[in-house]
Amino acid sequence: MGSLWIEAKCNQHGFERFKIKIIKKFNMPSDEISPRFRSRPKPGELSCLLVGRDVSTQEIEKYITTISAKEVYGIQL
Repeated sequence: MGSLWIEAKCNQHGFERFKIKIIKKFNMPSDEISPRFRSRPKPGELSCLLVGRDVSTQEIEKYITTISAKEVYGIQL
């Protein structure tokens, strides 16, 4: 499916850009989004998102926004 560019303003580092790989899987439920985290070199960072075949780009963007709000700011959306 490609990748998703994220642009965010950070108080410590200024403006940051990073890319998250999106991998479409056909052997998982069609509406599921599952994060895969790194084990090395920095454990706990988001490596990629595994998505089912019926997940739209808008749903992926909403999921990323929800995850970042929970992880970074501690906000429940």
